[in-house]
Amino acid sequence: MNLQDQEFNKLIKQSRKKNFWRTLGITLGVLIVVVILPALFFLQRYNYPPFGEHQISGLQDNHARLQEGDLGVASLLFNQSYDIQFNTDAKRISFFIETYDHGELSYSEQVFHGVPDMNGVLSGTMKFGILRDAQTLLMNLQVGGATMNFEKQFSELGFATDDQLATTWYLEEGPLELDQKYYFFYGNNTDHMQGGGAESFQGNLQDETIPLGIGFYFILE
Repeated sequence: MNLQDQEFNKLIKQSRKKNFWRTLGITLGVLIVVVILPALFFLQRYNYPPFGEHQISGLQDNHARLQEGDLGVASLLFNQSYDIQFNTDAKRISFFIETYDHGELSYSEQVFHGVPDMNGVLSGTMKFGILRDAQTLLMNLQVGGATMNFEKQFSELGFATDDQLATTWYLEEGPLELDQKYYFFYGNNTDHMQGGGAESFQGNLQDETIPLGIGFYFILE
């Protein structure tokens, strides 16, 4: 092989090497833009690790979700149970119970409230259940490193012990707003019940034909 052939082969090898690194760079760039960046954005948006260390995983900021409670063996004690999980940048979250007598507000009580933790994050879980006796309400709030419990008998709210309580659960989807009531539970002592939804909850509570209705909601401040 003469000198010209050696130089020519050298140029081919250099060209192939450059093409390899160029192709590798383009492939990595496409991989970062198409796969890695969207994946990181998804993890950050829904507070999955390594993001959202102090938030509920799988839930966006300023959102809440209602889901069936996961109580394990303890679920045998409950007729029904649900969890409300929330991530928000509000300064306070408060939970209320109300009763309505023939469409008129007859009782209102703040069950408990939560404030941000030392990191400034207001995130947590509120557990709500009705025991098998169908007469006892139990609630538990875990937020900001604190735990609070609440228990109430339906008889304390005006319901007769032999009342058959019709109930429905619903939580409006979408970003949370300040100073807005978010109803998540409604019940009454009749078989009359409108469908789920915030407007239906209000309609049920204000229905003059219903002797006694009960509603739960939370509000952000």
